[in-house]
Amino acid sequence: MKVINLEGNEIIGTPITNDKCVIQFKGTGAKVVIGENVRLANFKLIFSESGGTVILGDGCKLTGDLRVIGKSTLKIGARTKFNKPCWILASDGTSVTIGERCLFANVRIRTSDMHSIVDLTTNSRINPDAGIEVGNRVWLAENVYIYKGVSIGDGSIVGAGSIVTRSVPENSLAAGIPAKVLKSNVSWNEKRL
Repeated sequence: MKVINLEGNEIIGTPITNDKCVIQFKGTGAKVVIGENVRLANFKLIFSESGGTVILGDGCKLTGDLRVIGKSTLKIGARTKFNKPCWILASDGTSVTIGERCLFANVRIRTSDMHSIVDLTTNSRINPDAGIEVGNRVWLAENVYIYKGVSIGDGSIVGAGSIVTRSVPENSLAAGIPAKVLKSNVSWNEKRL
């Protein structure tokens, strides 16, 4: 694993990695906490400004691109697995919290639109950043997009290609553009029955 600009930042723990893993700091005061038996492959973590915290729980298996801007927090719970590269952005003091034993495939998560939309009458921003929370044992299928301010309850499933702009209750199946709850009181199993 390659670490760029560690001075003034902190990494606690050592993951199991391939040679295509990078942690890059572009400021100071950032912290990465890596649990036991974390496996990273073709993984990039970039802190774009000073500050920020990333916590990777025990037994995670991750691939993809994580970005933290400013004093934001990104937490991924124990034994969560990214089957295909995922892209996650936590920006401007927001947080992304992902629970334990989740399963993702080529998912994109972002807490910001990255460009301000301003009301010209009041000169105020009308699209503020907002945190995202994903519960335990959530399955986000291939090419799911999760946008700011959303929470997804424990045990839920989001179907492939969905765009989630509203929260999903626990043990629900949601899909579509925008994603809507199609069925409640469901669960999922990693193995076929």
